[in-house]
Amino acid sequence: MTDRDIHDAFERMRPSQAAKDRMLENILSSAPLLEKRRKRRGWKTSLLLAAAIAAGLSVAAAAYGTDFFGLWSVGMRDREIFSPVEVEEGIFVPGTAVVDEVSMQGLTDSPEYQAAMEWEDFCSAYDPDGAILADAEGYVPPPDYEAYLCYSQEMMDQLDRLCEKYHLELLGPSTGAFEEWELFNGAGSGNVCSGSLETGRNYMSWGYYYAGGSYFFEGRFVWTDTDGRSADYQFNCAAKGYLSVVSLNVGRLDDYEQWEYTTADGVPLLLALGPSKALILADTEESFVTVNVLGDWAMGTFDISREDLEEIAEGFHFSVVP
Repeated sequence: MTDRDIHDAFERMRPSQAAKDRMLENILSSAPLLEKRRKRRGWKTSLLLAAAIAAGLSVAAAAYGTDFFGLWSVGMRDREIFSPVEVEEGIFVPGTAVVDEVSMQGLTDSPEYQAAMEWEDFCSAYDPDGAILADAEGYVPPPDYEAYLCYSQEMMDQLDRLCEKYHLELLGPSTGAFEEWELFNGAGSGNVCSGSLETGRNYMSWGYYYAGGSYFFEGRFVWTDTDGRSADYQFNCAAKGYLSVVSLNVGRLDDYEQWEYTTADGVPLLLALGPSKALILADTEESFVTVNVLGDWAMGTFDISREDLEEIAEGFHFSVVP
């Protein structure tokens, strides 16, 4: 059986679009207007075990203009989300849960992160009773503001102020892509799916990109030395110099094991392994990358080890990310 046969077989097992939509809604937190946020009262004690900045970075690592970092340096907040509560078997009622949220813009001292936090604070206080949103039903913002769920002129004005304050640009409209060449050519990036084939092969499913170089795609990593074992993931690349406001629900950070890892071609990464997902993060000269590893969507399982996560990391060609 060829790699392509394995890929095609898994494509036939993919969840329905409705199921994907539900998963995406839970994984990528892209609607800050509807949810309350609480500032974190203190860093989690266990994060100190992830180690401070490494004492001696290699020349290859230094070429990327970054220090090693832990998840505490990426930027985190507690977030209250809508979460149904099961009162009886199969019977759910509306409820909420507080989860840990990780920034996907960059490190906490970056202008991209600072602008995103100000935008979240603004949205938390804006239109608390939803009256403005109700009046704006059916409103479609100008293309440059589509990525920010704007529904009023005040919201667009705030985005303009943040861009001016932090010297950033708006993302602008996105363009969908279903082929690797289409996505990476449009984003102006090398093909990150073309990493080492010794551990496995990446297959992109779909994605979208912005003219400034930011892009997102879903994909699947298929291990070489197994009978079609695979892991689904979401790959987000945020171009520096642009205002991005997407964040990631990671559950409880106390449950994550973190370690530093350098790929065979010299790219420094942060790897974090949790009970139901794993993270791969890279801070390059022009971009901030977050890979959300979800396990096997079709089977509804997550069985990833430290070695597995390092093999997945080697499957990406991070050195082509600007």
